[in-house]
Order: sequence, then structure tokens, then C-alpha cells
Amino acid sequence: MFNPLLMVTSRNTTDGDTTPQDYIAFYPLTGTAEDVTGDYDGTEVNELSYIDDTARGSVANFTINSKVTTSLTLGTTSSVTFWAYITDATNLNALFGYIPLEQQSFLTFDYAVLVNGVWVVKLPDGEKICPNTNEWYFITIIDDGSNIEIRTNDSARTNEYTGTSMNGMQLNTLGYQDTDSIDNLEGMLSSMRIYDRALTAEEVTTIYNYELANHHIAVDDGLIAYYPLHNNSMDNYFNQYDCTDNGSITYDGLSANFDGSSYIETINPIDTGSTSYSISCWFKTDADIHNVVLLDSSNILWFDGNTKWTYYDGTDNREFTSYVPQPYTLYYITLVIDNELASLYLDSTFIQTVACTTHILNSTLTMGCFADHSYYVTGELSNLRIYNRAITEAEIITVYNAEKGEFE
Repeated sequence: MFNPLLMVTSRNTTDGDTTPQDYIAFYPLTGTAEDVTGDYDGTEVNELSYIDDTARGSVANFTINSKVTTSLTLGTTSSVTFWAYITDATNLNALFGYIPLEQQSFLTFDYAVLVNGVWVVKLPDGEKICPNTNEWYFITIIDDGSNIEIRTNDSARTNEYTGTSMNGMQLNTLGYQDTDSIDNLEGMLSSMRIYDRALTAEEVTTIYNYELANHHIAVDDGLIAYYPLHNNSMDNYFNQYDCTDNGSITYDGLSANFDGSSYIETINPIDTGSTSYSISCWFKTDADIHNVVLLDSSNILWFDGNTKWTYYDGTDNREFTSYVPQPYTLYYITLVIDNELASLYLDSTFIQTVACTTHILNSTLTMGCFADHSYYVTGELSNLRIYNRAITEAEIITVYNAEKGEFE
């Protein structure tokens, strides 16, 4: 069975990215058709737009007449990987098109790869590259110079034709057959990478796992940044607040692990644009010491040993004294700022509300130490979210119940 993408994924390179970086072109399609390498920038045509999809963040949305044109020519060996989402299966839905030597070549939703008018990859009758509509799939086409393989998610597909290469083809269009409007894409594309070599099965798995997260976002209204921290420190929602890792940050597929001398920091300031915002995450400290910082933007929320949680609002420390936090204990922590009130929740339980000074979060976010890079954490952090509004207690309970099974 093919597993659709169930959650947000990432798009650009940052610390923790172990995917092959020797692509000749990479189109994130997160708001522009530009190639990350700068060599093969695309051009949007007709009604192409970019929308915020809850599973992939910003993606390219294609109507029957829209497309991206490019000028990249494939060599003797090549590989193409991308995410595709089909909304209407009434036509072939050409995912991309080639016009080499004025002969028709393209990849379609239903059949696979047509080269110079000949099917070189064709799935058995009744099968489709994207098995279902309205689901995300990770698609890979690998040409080793003599045979072409197609994969859906992390599985190779049965191919009825072999023996033809895509050598010399010019990649003309994304989302368009480029000959008529009958078989063009109605759906979305994201994160297209093109290599001038044949990827290995292991490399395909690496890309797939790197870009795939394992659960959906239970509450996404007002979400402006999301860090699963499963394999890297990238913003997996709108992909605009990526981080860098400093020191020996490690990932175990579930959490970021801090060793007491390392930290994670956003590249750009996070701007909530509001005096109401919320931050939630899973956290455990492995050291019974004072001033263990959970996450910090001029001391936004920190764990004062086994005494209290403290929130700094830009003016003064606001202390939550009604609960004594314990080291070596995993907490789901939510800090809700509603103008002049700050509320703390642990797991799904309300702890305390304290008065605070109105404060707009608009600064670099540091996880694992103070902003001046002191008082380091030894522990684990996972599933960090930032909202530009005060989320409700019911929403906190929803997220907690949706995720607690991961950590049991």
C-alpha cells in the first residue's frame, strides 16, 4: 500500500539535511518557480498560483491551463524527484512535459513516461503513478542510461516497457503536456529535484524520509512556524523560519537532542505580528540544574531548575509558581500569551495565568540556551509550534491527545 504524505515537509538545505545535494536543478515551488541553483529558473504561465497547503506548506497550484516553463536538458543518465497531488483525475494530468526534436514526450498521472511517442515506462492496466486523488505522493523517475524506473513514495513500480533513455530531452514544462490543454495537470506540485545521474534506491529513501513527517497537524489555524525536530531543524510549515544547528545537535527520528553545549537558532527573526501568540512543544531535561532554557528569544520561556517555569515578556520575569517542574520528565508545554495575560499548560492541564506586559514576538528564536548562548540544555525537544494567536484550552487538549502516543 502506498502511504500518502500526511504532514508538512521541508524544502531547502540546512543542517541535518542528508539528502543528495548534487542536483543540477531544484524547484521548491514554495512561492516562486526559481531554481535554487540559479541555473534553470522557471517561468509561471497563465493561472499558476501558490497556496498554503496544510500538508506541504506553500506549494504550486495548477489549473488546466497553468504551467511552469524551463529550459533544462537531460543527459545520458538522470533522476527526477517531486511531490504530486492530483485533484481531478478526469484527464491524464501531465506532471511534466518534454518536446525533444518536435516529438511528444511527457510523464502523466495515469500511464507514466512517454518518450518520442513511445511508452518507455507504463504501469499495468488499472494502476496509476498517484494511486488516489487528493493525496500527496512522492514520485521518482530514474534513468540509468538503458532502463527507466519509476517509484511511488518509497516503492518501485512494475514497468511494462524498458530499454529507452531520456537522454537529450529538454524539460519544457511542469504541469503541462505542452501540446494541448486536454491532459494537463489539475493539482499541486512541490519540491522537484533533478539530477544528472541515476539515484540509488537508498538515496531515494533518504529523500523520501527526509521530506516525510509521520503525523498531521491537529491545529493549524494561525500556525506560523512548525519544527518537528525529528531529523533536522527546518520550519516545516511555511518554510520561512529555518534554523541552523550549533554544536552537537543530534536527531533520533523523534526529537532533537541537546548535549549541554549546543543550541538551535532561527536564521531570520520570527514575527508573530500580534501581542497574542502561543508556543507549544514536547520537552524533557536530563539534568537537575537551574536555568535550563527551553526556548529563548530574550528569555521567552525557561525552566528554573526544580523551582518554577518563568516567562520573560521583554520587561520582566513572570513566574509560574503553582507547579514545581521535575527533571527527567517529558512534558507537553504550551505557553499562551493573550495580550496582558500569560498562561501555562503542562500536558493538557492548565497550570496558572499571570499578568504580563504586552509584547510582540519579533526576534531570533534560540532553542537550548539563552540568547547570549549561556545556560545550555541537556535534554530533548520535539514538535515545536508557534501560533500568531492565543490558542484555546480545547485546542491544546486536541494536540496533546493527537501526539502523546508518539512518546509513550
